[in-house]
Amino acid sequence: MNYKHLILIVCCAFTFACAKKGSGSGGTNHRPLASIKAEFISANPFSFKFTVTATDQDQDALSYTWDFGEGTVKSGTSVETFNYDPGKDYVVKVKVSDGKSTPVDVAASISTKTTDVIIDFSKIYQTMDGFGGFGAMKEYWAQGPFGTDAFVN
Repeated sequence: MNYKHLILIVCCAFTFACAKKGSGSGGTNHRPLASIKAEFISANPFSFKFTVTATDQDQDALSYTWDFGEGTVKSGTSVETFNYDPGKDYVVKVKVSDGKSTPVDVAASISTKTTDVIIDFSKIYQTMDGFGGFGAMKEYWAQGPFGTDAFVN
């Protein structure tokens, strides 16, 4: 019995519609989305850590231009730490840019103003006598010392 080999050649044509990276749908670029968080670090000097969380729908690289609210403007990263003079209020602004669309501005308000707290030990508002105790009182489920008279006392 003779077997003939059949070689089948299949040709397929594919058409791909590709959008240029960063062009978004319809050829328009999307602005980044951003938010800022300020975290107090220390009081001497007044130091704050700022974190910008930003995304870009078009996967473009992002840049950050910081205005620390007291005259310092610089290019930086998404996380910056800065020291401030005491006794003032500041507004920290960040421009987040993908280099293709209008930058997004985010801001955080911080304060380095302090308030003196005066404690007058001659005034008594509350008196605590011991801390008390709570626990099962020698029932079968009361394991450990937490329900014993010695523990509660």
